[in-house]
Amino acid sequence: MSNFFSKMFRCLYKFLIVFFKILLILLPAIFLWLYNNNKINRNLQNELKAQEEEQLTWQRENITAWTCGTIRATDTVIVLTPEYYEDFYTAEKIAAYNVDSRSNYVLSAFRRSFSDPFLVAKDLASIVKDLRKTYSCVFIVGHSKGSTISIAMLSYLSDTDYNMMINISSAYGGTILAMPEKMYEFLSPKKILNWEYGKDLYNFYSNIFDGDMADKIIREDSSFLKQLDYSKINKDKFINITAKSGIVSFLYDFWNFDPEAIALPFLDVILNLDGDGFVPLQSQKANMTLDIQTIHLNSSHKSSYKVGIKRALNYLEK
Repeated sequence: MSNFFSKMFRCLYKFLIVFFKILLILLPAIFLWLYNNNKINRNLQNELKAQEEEQLTWQRENITAWTCGTIRATDTVIVLTPEYYEDFYTAEKIAAYNVDSRSNYVLSAFRRSFSDPFLVAKDLASIVKDLRKTYSCVFIVGHSKGSTISIAMLSYLSDTDYNMMINISSAYGGTILAMPEKMYEFLSPKKILNWEYGKDLYNFYSNIFDGDMADKIIREDSSFLKQLDYSKINKDKFINITAKSGIVSFLYDFWNFDPEAIALPFLDVILNLDGDGFVPLQSQKANMTLDIQTIHLNSSHKSSYKVGIKRALNYLEK
């Protein structure tokens, strides 16, 4: 009996030694992770406080737009084309779009009443022209479905109205995630042993999927996408940024404490997208000719906006 307790004690002792060694190795990483996320939260609170004091708002028939966070003494403004409806955006979400201190940010959103994305583009083009009177450098940035609105805006802008158009994780060719019937067809047969996980995933997807006009414009069979005129792109004033999720994007999103983005590499694999977890690479490259300036990111769809903005500004400063 004494030998039994002696062996058990030695095993427990060895386990504790290994445990504390691992803990000592991980503690600095855990501390840095917590510090980084605390820093992100502090920065957001500072931007939110500035936004409450300085925010400007534009109202148009099809869109609403706001300045994001701090308004800086700079001659550069980034105009963000719509991704979601105006009622989606809280003050915190608006402030979070201010991701780089080299420019000011104007975020736009769809009005619930909009029915024609080309009229959305026309309304935003009028705001861009107003901003041009104040700023000598105007960048139009589209992310996800916003990139398709950016292309539509070219019908209402001249080359003198803006300095550069930057599209990130663009849904030029649409995405299956905007098509619930295809999602069900793809997911429902998937199972592991007796667990029909595909149906569970579809049920989760259907609970959060809006399916309104903003989602319809990026269906793979969207008539809006087919009407976009890519010949209006000025190649000297256009950058296309593509994104592919994977281990690098997972680690980045984990470091920045973004649970929604962390799931995207897994979703990308399950749906066989070969993209950023939301838009396939093939869709991000659709209608882009070889002579268009392209930047590729190892990033998820969620974080490609922040990473892409910084990469584009760095590129333009060269």
